[in-house]
Amino acid sequence: MHPELPKPATIHTQLHNRNASNRIFDPVDLERVRKGFIAKRVSGLITDEKGRFVGNSDNYEFLRDGRESPETVNPHLWRHATLNAHHGLFKVADGVWQVRGYDISNITFIRGTSGWVIIDPLTSEHTARAALALMDEHVEKLPTTVVIFTHSHADHFGGCLV
Repeated sequence: MHPELPKPATIHTQLHNRNASNRIFDPVDLERVRKGFIAKRVSGLITDEKGRFVGNSDNYEFLRDGRESPETVNPHLWRHATLNAHHGLFKVADGVWQVRGYDISNITFIRGTSGWVIIDPLTSEHTARAALALMDEHVEKLPTTVVIFTHSHADHFGGCLV
């Protein structure tokens, strides 16, 4: 076997995953995850100011093509990844938007009286800038007036350097 190719699932993994796949997934889940979609970045590649790799949502396109989970992957994890792979700018409610899928968390924008209230500005300033660029282009360019961190994990405050 070539060392760079993935190993096939063992019979134990295959049996476990087949048993796990008996659960029927709600087909409306995909409709829900796409609800409010406005736009996505032309390229999923996000780099820093020196051109270094930060993230690339294009690497997950294979999860959006509707294929079944391979024998090596638990179908519940595959389904979860499939739902999470939908990225871009989404309108959540009047005056509320989210940018999803360019970091390990979501960033939320609320239109305040004098600018954006931003909740959980992602892990890095580069992904937060990419999210803000989507807002500027497709919703409105406003100043940031308030930043809220819901908790102290780095994926909820790291992007506040923007």
